[in-house]
Amino acid sequence: MESAFEMKLLQHEEYSDWDARFNCFYDGVLESFAVDFEWSPSVALIVFRTKDQVSPSGWSRVTLRLAGVTSLKLQEGPRSTNRVIFGGLHVLFEDGQVAVEWEWDDPPASLSELMTSECNVVADSLEWDAHHM
Repeated sequence: MESAFEMKLLQHEEYSDWDARFNCFYDGVLESFAVDFEWSPSVALIVFRTKDQVSPSGWSRVTLRLAGVTSLKLQEGPRSTNRVIFGGLHVLFEDGQVAVEWEWDDPPASLSELMTSECNVVADSLEWDAHHM
């Protein structure tokens, strides 16, 4: 799952500024979700369309690359969708891992809580890139 993007590693100390730049991904849209099991360990590639404070249009397409996936869950229901990110994207750094979740309104307090979400990925690292729309 190679990409032509210029991915940047998201560090815990950079997270607050990154989150503010993309307005916590509130009302963003999940465009695609792919997992490559040929890589060892697995890689998840998630693309969101979201607000971006540095984009001339105010919107960007943000690609997240989570490498070393240890757990993931993406569940759609017949009467619900996880495509629109109403509650924002929550990123959690814990025990040398990084995890993302986009089902809940409130951020999870722990990795074990985050893993009960219907939409989450836990990995060793998170890289990202943004392209203005």
